[in-house]
Amino acid sequence: MGADSPRGRGKQPAWKAAAGGPDPRGPQYKWKKEDAAPPGSGGRRLKQSLLLGGTLACLGGIVWLILLLWPTPQLCIVAVSANPADDAARLDAPLDLYGWQTAKEFLQHGKERAAKTTRWIGRAPTPPDDDGNPMRLPETADKLPDWANRLKPFDPLVIYVGLHGGTDGSGRPFLFTGSGNRLLVADLLMALGTDPLKSKKKVLILDCGRLPPDPVYGQITDDFAARVKALNQQVQADPNLVVLCGVSDGQHGWESEELRLTSFGRAVLRSLRGDIDTGGNSIVTAKALFESARQKTLEWAQHNRPTAQEPFLLPEGKDGFVRAAEIKLGARPDAPPDDLKPSPAPLPPALKQYWAEHDRLVGRTPGPATYAPRAWRRYRELLLRYEQAVRVGEQPTADTLATALNTAHVEIDRAIVGKLDSARGSIALWAAVNNGGTIPTDADLTTFPRPEEKRIAYAARVLKQFGLDQLAREATLLRNFDPPDRPAEAHLPVMVQDFYTKVLGQPQATPPAAWADAIAVRQTAERAAAGLPVAADADPGSKVAVYPERVWPMTRPFVLAGDTKRRQAEDALFASDPKAHAQAAKLLKAARKDYIDAATIAQAARAAFAVRDAVMADLPFLTRWYAGRYASATDAADLIDLWDKAHALAAELDGLAADAAATAAAVERARAAGKLAATIRERYAKYRDEFLTAAKRGRSDTALQAKWWAAQQLLSVPLIPTEDREQVL
Repeated sequence: MGADSPRGRGKQPAWKAAAGGPDPRGPQYKWKKEDAAPPGSGGRRLKQSLLLGGTLACLGGIVWLILLLWPTPQLCIVAVSANPADDAARLDAPLDLYGWQTAKEFLQHGKERAAKTTRWIGRAPTPPDDDGNPMRLPETADKLPDWANRLKPFDPLVIYVGLHGGTDGSGRPFLFTGSGNRLLVADLLMALGTDPLKSKKKVLILDCGRLPPDPVYGQITDDFAARVKALNQQVQADPNLVVLCGVSDGQHGWESEELRLTSFGRAVLRSLRGDIDTGGNSIVTAKALFESARQKTLEWAQHNRPTAQEPFLLPEGKDGFVRAAEIKLGARPDAPPDDLKPSPAPLPPALKQYWAEHDRLVGRTPGPATYAPRAWRRYRELLLRYEQAVRVGEQPTADTLATALNTAHVEIDRAIVGKLDSARGSIALWAAVNNGGTIPTDADLTTFPRPEEKRIAYAARVLKQFGLDQLAREATLLRNFDPPDRPAEAHLPVMVQDFYTKVLGQPQATPPAAWADAIAVRQTAERAAAGLPVAADADPGSKVAVYPERVWPMTRPFVLAGDTKRRQAEDALFASDPKAHAQAAKLLKAARKDYIDAATIAQAARAAFAVRDAVMADLPFLTRWYAGRYASATDAADLIDLWDKAHALAAELDGLAADAAATAAAVERARAAGKLAATIRERYAKYRDEFLTAAKRGRSDTALQAKWWAAQQLLSVPLIPTEDREQVL
């Protein structure tokens, strides 16, 4: 049936359907360029694009509004330390010069972050401070809530603590917070874990473990890190807290004199400034901060110091890393800055002048260790601190220490026994007080001198040169002294001459021979009373400390006993009875023995006092050196024994003065003290010589960074001569 039949009307023919129908674009010609799209399709696509762009713009606006109203939290850097200038003259408080310098760098970095960040990623808050300096921890735990309130507006918190640490008698770790105060780490953790900081995200950075053990501060060993690790449970109890400790147990926290920073503090700063691997994340976490600082600290110590330094994280184990990863510290800076360039502080000329003055004081006779031991110890400790301050470039602290040094020097000078008018009344006493026990005899007898020293030498030479056969000549020369100014030893020859010539009227008389012995014993009496050897030819070859005022309580019973016999002998010699003269000779012999016993005690005590003063002045510093260089157990035991013997010697010297009596037992006791002193002197000299040998060797070793710690330990002892010290520096 055809397509145009009645039943086929309205249906498309099969051939027409197969042809596909007319092109909706209309007729197409080969010479005409084909249209890119059907008519009307471009408008629809434009509408769709505009709709999509508008939707995205709305979403972006919403996101922008959210960011504007709820900015990404930015960390607040809190720098905590103690101003060393405030505690410079307090020897019971250790100075943390490097902790202070590092804390100032943290504070500066916090201010830089606050100035550079934008509202797109959140505004970093301006870090809190104390008058432009790092914050101080409160003196006592009861003031911690007020301190914590100052941190209430900030979240998260990175709290850097640049303070020395230690442990108390109960093994609890604490921080030296300045002014001699100590704050328990447990109390600080409690303040961070309670309101108003309980809900804040907190990273506590303890840059401790850098203080060498020192008994002055009650620290025999440095176990701070181990004791902090024992607080793991308390840290675990605060879900918003992690603790970064700069050094592990048994290690030493290092410092860099060239960078004027601590090694751990420098590593944390470098990481915060952008030198950190965040694993492709633009947000810095506490975990990334710890891992970066740990690696940098390990590498720096490996390259520059003799032993490792490895920080650790609390809470311990996996829990600590998981928690640290959840504490976000803001966006990572775009580009890390260049590393800090080493720039050692220039040493001022005043440093060498101070050490030269120190050496001059050491050369005094007697030295400051004898007449001003406490002021001398203070002077030396202040000088060591001054040197440390100028090496770090901490000028305010150096200025404070310079003032304290000058004050200490005045105290030393004030303690010197000034001119004693009474000393000229005895040749021996004048020598003991003014001339280191040496009696001068280089006088010209042709003229009578006026200076006091020359007059003493004049009298000593007259007594030494003329004997009893020249008594008249001797007395004539000694009469040149006014009677009040004539030394006691010179009185007796004049009295004897006057007795025979003026009282008896016998100008040509020859006094009894026993008078020669009497005049000699009179000189022996003065020498024994002054603590000098009784024999004139036993004078020391150089000036020494005689300790007349300390020796006198021990020798007084013997000297007084000898004086009683001597006076009786002199009275007997003025008599005309030959039997009296014979008795006088016996009395003089007995008196001489008393004076010899007194001189024996004086000699032993003098040597013991000299050893005691030298050891008590120097051994604290030598002990510090041995402790810092990790002394062996044998050395440690020997040092402890040496200290015990030094204290025993000091106690024995006090006992000799308190229990003085003119007995043979007293003499033997003094001799025993002298032997103990000799043993101590020998052992002390061994340590001193070993140190001085190391100091000379250290002059060339300090060019190596690995030797820095050895040089640092050498410089903690004030026994190095100025020139050698300059080489080590």
